[in-house]
Amino acid sequence: MPHDATTYTSPQLLSPDNHSLILVDQQYLVLITMRSHEGTQVVEKMALLAKGAKLFGVRTLLTTAHSETQKLVQQVQDAFPDHVPIERTGLDAFEDERVVAWVKEGGHKKIVITGLWTESCMTMTTLYGDIVVGDVDGLVIIPAQQVAAVISAAQESQLPAS
Repeated sequence: MPHDATTYTSPQLLSPDNHSLILVDQQYLVLITMRSHEGTQVVEKMALLAKGAKLFGVRTLLTTAHSETQKLVQQVQDAFPDHVPIERTGLDAFEDERVVAWVKEGGHKKIVITGLWTESCMTMTTLYGDIVVGDVDGLVIIPAQQVAAVISAAQESQLPAS
């Protein structure tokens, strides 16, 4: 006799319809100044993330900074040929009203943010709430209060935040 089991999916898991993705400054100049990972591997991971988001229909925003001197990595742009990146002027993506409007328009409570430089692409942005923070090596869920506590402790002790 077959058993009719139902699969439980935790609402905490990401699914294409419960989150939005922001790809922050996936640009060549940022890439070539990175020293933590080999550039080719980083591009492969960026492309895989972008293609996966496109394949699964994840709502995605591309942002750039100083695009007149550095282009978006081609493999990322190729995944979203119809997307025009938002050209930001500050380190914090949420200081840009267009980014905030895009997030509000999507209505998702989960925002996945990925950038090449955690220190400048994501740190300030993550102080806004519990969000999924990612780099091209993996994803980790970090409550914003923990990030803020680490930054605050580093400031109080005069130690670097990284």
